[in-house]
Amino acid sequence: MIDQNRIYELRPNGSSDRRRFPRVEVARACKISITPAVRFRAAVTSDVSSGGVRLTVDGTDGFDVGDPVVLAVSWHGHPTVTHGETIPARVVRVEPGEDRTSLALAFETPIAMATVIKPRRAA
Repeated sequence: MIDQNRIYELRPNGSSDRRRFPRVEVARACKISITPAVRFRAAVTSDVSSGGVRLTVDGTDGFDVGDPVVLAVSWHGHPTVTHGETIPARVVRVEPGEDRTSLALAFETPIAMATVIKPRRAA
């Protein structure tokens, strides 16, 4: 079926979920920057998949659909994030709220979920 602005893939089971990757609820502090800016803004992830992430940023301005961004997340609680841990992405949805903005990002290259969720070691 074709809509004016979107193309929908019909699913045999009638599901309306069009996600390509399964999502996992992962709340992690992160930083996001519109490239090529150097200044990062604080944010928090809420769900993550191999292909993207949903996050919340304080404020209601500064991001538009299509913006290229760099996301820096310390998946395992390390106090700093190195350049190798940054993820290039693109803004695919912006949902402004009263004092925060919810963003959906699509990663330029899918990530391995094993890098996000590591099994906890026995104490």
